Amino acid sequence: MWNALIRILQAVAILAVVSSFAHADGQQFVHFKKKAAGGAGGCTSQTYDVQNTGGTTQSNFYSTEQWGQSFTAGVTGSLYSVSFHRYTGGAGERTLTVRVGTSADLTSSYSQTTCTVPETTQYFECVYASGNRPSLTASTVYYIGMQTSADGGVPWAIVEGNATYANGQEYYEVGSSDWDFTGSGQVWDINFKTRMCD
Repeated sequence: MWNALIRILQAVAILAVVSSFAHADGQQFVHFKKKAAGGAGGCTSQTYDVQNTGGTTQSNFYSTEQWGQSFTAGVTGSLYSVSFHRYTGGAGERTLTVRVGTSADLTSSYSQTTCTVPETTQYFECVYASGNRPSLTASTVYYIGMQTSADGGVPWAIVEGNATYANGQEYYEVGSSDWDFTGSGQVWDINFKTRMCD
């Protein structure tokens, strides 16, 4: 009788240990997946969300100007990048500083990145690094602001169009670099694409 009781107790102890390891492994596995999704190795795949590619007008972008564009996010998640359309001609490569925020005034609340404007006609991508990616919410309006590096009076050409995007608008100011686009809305729209982390 005692031998049978001891065997039962041993079996219960073994089951408890196995259950404990299974529980610990499950917790560790869940934590690992969360870390992979949001850590330095996160955002390994992306999907384009908002795209406005209907513009065909080439407009000079000088370092004495600031350009912007508002848009309405289509999905909720982390913004991986914003792309713009450069047209060949004028200046060579330039550095573009890009800010994204929830207000046309991007002086204090924003996420910022920089990228290189290529010399040839193409869409070029300004990527946000892990830890600095803006968090977007579907159906919410956001604002993109842009300033280009010193050009010695030789601009590069950005592509835009007349009212080509219905859920936002272009912003433009000359002789200003304060990142405040309030009151500078236009009827035009910049060609742009937003790319979200999956």
